[in-house]
Amino acid sequence: MKPVFRFAPIFLTAVMASASMAAPRPMFTPAQLATCDGTGWAGLMLGQTSFKDIRARYDTGDGAFERSTQLTQPKNSGLRVDCLWNKVGQDEVLSAVALRYTGVTPSSDQLQQAFDPEGNQGEALYYSGRYEDWRVVRFPQRGVTAFQLRQGENYSTPLLVLSPPNSLASLSQPLVHEETPVEERIDPMANEPKIGQFGEIIIDFVGKETDVIPPYVRSDLRDDLRDANAGGTLRWSRGAAGYYRLRVTGTDSKKKDNGSFSVTTEIQAQGPYGPVSVTGSGTDRWKNDDGHPPSYAFDRAMKEARRDAELKFENAMLASGPPTLEAVREGHWRDLVTLLRSPQVAAPVGVGTGPTGPVQVPGF
Repeated sequence: MKPVFRFAPIFLTAVMASASMAAPRPMFTPAQLATCDGTGWAGLMLGQTSFKDIRARYDTGDGAFERSTQLTQPKNSGLRVDCLWNKVGQDEVLSAVALRYTGVTPSSDQLQQAFDPEGNQGEALYYSGRYEDWRVVRFPQRGVTAFQLRQGENYSTPLLVLSPPNSLASLSQPLVHEETPVEERIDPMANEPKIGQFGEIIIDFVGKETDVIPPYVRSDLRDDLRDANAGGTLRWSRGAAGYYRLRVTGTDSKKKDNGSFSVTTEIQAQGPYGPVSVTGSGTDRWKNDDGHPPSYAFDRAMKEARRDAELKFENAMLASGPPTLEAVREGHWRDLVTLLRSPQVAAPVGVGTGPTGPVQVPGF
């Protein structure tokens, strides 16, 4: 009689359960943005949806903002969705949703049709001290804030933020209704030499294998590092905040007649545009019977590590400069998003109406 394998159904059940547990979570499906009514959008409820809810329901990634989570979208979707969280009790609760358009952006007309069809709610606000022609348009009843950048005669909308309607009042302090001039940025450090300063020298010889390096070689090393200049971009200065670190490790044979040295270097120095930090490395072998003593191998490894780090430092210092205009604008936008995500209580105001048919811009 053939044996009966009674464990087979149990085994298959376990395999099926394991496969079910390993199934990927679905991607988030955006809804028409005209349905955003200040309480939520596409099942994301402001002040209610928690971080745990999102992680259980959707495939997620690292957020673009502090304390945020990306809701994964198909490649080339043209839209990035980030959930922004605030701590409420023991939970992280949804405070705002940021929509970043990476392809075609919604036009001002589309925003008007979706959030303000009667044309009496949208408010254009401007920032004093802007270096590009950008503005913010808020729709208070819908809890929608559009960050717009002028391109020719029209405005594009790279970023939309959905938040409780009463959070939009926070924009009144840094922004104004009157259109402000686009200013020319002046670099206050333009005439400053691109030189980084360091005041501390740190030298570490690690392990007994480095004992073969003669004392006179070690004593000269500190003076050598004080003279480091990295093509004229680096300078030792007593009391400066930066440092030059050199770390030496070694290996040797059982007979102590050959071995190697590894040297790592790290330079951190303050330049006119902020700190510059680089690392370098070098290695070399030594052998007593071929005229290649330990001190010679150490010198070669040390010089290689210094050349590596100092060339990197020179290139980084010469390339340093003020932040780009785009980076400055993005910094201002992030500050405004921080205001919008401040803890607020969303009040239901009724679902809005707008276009619901298929369109090219995601969400419209």
